[in-house]
Amino acid sequence: MRFIGMFSGEVKILEDIKPEKLEELKADFAWIDVDRIDSKTAMVLKKLYGIKSLDEFGFPTIVQHGEYDLILVNYFHNLTKKELQILMSEKFVITVHRGEDIVCNETMASLNEMLVSANFNSEMIFQGLMVSLIEHHELHLRELQKSLRSVTMEMKTGLTEPFHLFRLNHDAKDMVRVFYATKSQLGDIVLKAVEIKGIQNPQNAAFLYAKMGILTTGADSFSEIIDEHINNLMSFMWDQMVRAKSVSVGMAIFSLALAGAALFYAFFPQDLFGINTFYIAAGIIVVITMFAVSELHRNPVFRIS
Repeated sequence: MRFIGMFSGEVKILEDIKPEKLEELKADFAWIDVDRIDSKTAMVLKKLYGIKSLDEFGFPTIVQHGEYDLILVNYFHNLTKKELQILMSEKFVITVHRGEDIVCNETMASLNEMLVSANFNSEMIFQGLMVSLIEHHELHLRELQKSLRSVTMEMKTGLTEPFHLFRLNHDAKDMVRVFYATKSQLGDIVLKAVEIKGIQNPQNAAFLYAKMGILTTGADSFSEIIDEHINNLMSFMWDQMVRAKSVSVGMAIFSLALAGAALFYAFFPQDLFGINTFYIAAGIIVVITMFAVSELHRNPVFRIS
């Protein structure tokens, strides 16, 4: 847990402090970054700051409590969805996450700029967090677009295992939901549909809202391309099901041919037209077997134009 506090104009930055140490720190304003949730930390934060719970993770939302407001955000890092709680008040900001958090680390790196500009407050910390978060949204979209280009090239040459396409489809849907949720949160703040404690000038976040508008448009376009590929794949898979049915019918015919050859040999155990009956039956089986094997070893290939 990290603590950055303002004490009568003096800033103290404390790394890896224990929960009980917080009771000795009576700051005018503080940013507390919690990277490990345990009962002692929860108890101390409840006692000092009235925090009801540190386990409100999940889909992006805004929850207003008595002494603070919770802004729960999601973002992506290395193609993995992360969750971050931002607890806002006039006197403090508490960020809660499990383990290291790149958004908090990047915002912490810009702390000197806040201090130099005398803007070390809830609003500036929130803006710093959201700027970093949206940058990771943008990076995630670019990474998925890069993956899509790679999968598209594979499909143009023939893709026999479409697992990556289904995975991209799942990631696209997840990205669209998170992007729109972030845009909705910022819209509520900018339009003052929800008044967040510690944010005096919500219109200052308008540029973040505009950025999310651009990113949601990009996410929609990406999702539409994936949907088109999935639709083409479904048509291809249906054709393969029809083909599999044809092969099954062929195998059934092959089985009947085997039975017929056996019966033929039973009824004509001697020569037929001067040819040994055994060779005639064996020839029938060999011909049908070669045909069946050639059909079964023909690999289906999914291509796009």
